[in-house]
Amino acid sequence: RGAAQRPGVEGALAGDHQAGAPVVAVAGRRALTGEQLRKARIQAAYALADIEPDEERRVRRAGPLLEQLTVAIADEWLPARP
Repeated sequence: RGAAQRPGVEGALAGDHQAGAPVVAVAGRRALTGEQLRKARIQAAYALADIEPDEERRVRRAGPLLEQLTVAIADEWLPARP
């Protein structure tokens, strides 16, 4: 099946890979190994647990933590603007 026929993340990843775009994942916590990420062709995975290990605080502050993580990911992966 083509990417347009695949549901959810699988279809999105297939389209990104075909376009040559790097793929990064963001989650509450990371459970995949580096090998599993490579097999899925995900270049990097980031988790809120990386910046807030306490689960209760992580859940309570998910929005601000996600914003913080997004800035770090953008700095690392997006080209600098002129």
